[in-house]
Amino acid sequence: MPEWLLKKDNYTPLKDKNSFIDKSILSIFNVLAMFRQQTKIRNSKFGINPLTKLISTLIIIIFVSLSRNFHFIVITTVFMLVLTNLLSIKEIKYVVKASMAAAIFTFIILLPAIF
Repeated sequence: MPEWLLKKDNYTPLKDKNSFIDKSILSIFNVLAMFRQQTKIRNSKFGINPLTKLISTLIIIIFVSLSRNFHFIVITTVFMLVLTNLLSIKEIKYVVKASMAAAIFTFIILLPAIF
């Protein structure tokens, strides 16, 4: 066995161990605060309860993923395009940016599966 493995290690960690965790938590809170400010600024034309939006989105995702009928998928796509068309230019840009961010994130996560 090498000699350096047999020596006792005299390492003493720094007293301030939590600075990394504190910085991480503060940065997460800052990001959440920015999202909250963005949602307060944006006023949607559709004054629907956010819980209703979330539930309906999940239901549409489930129905489209379980659908075996191509016509249902086309009708759902047309319906979503009509709803998107009713939004303002600023809201459409926000939707496209959020969609692109989600697509890029998904691509990065699935990239190792390609190789």
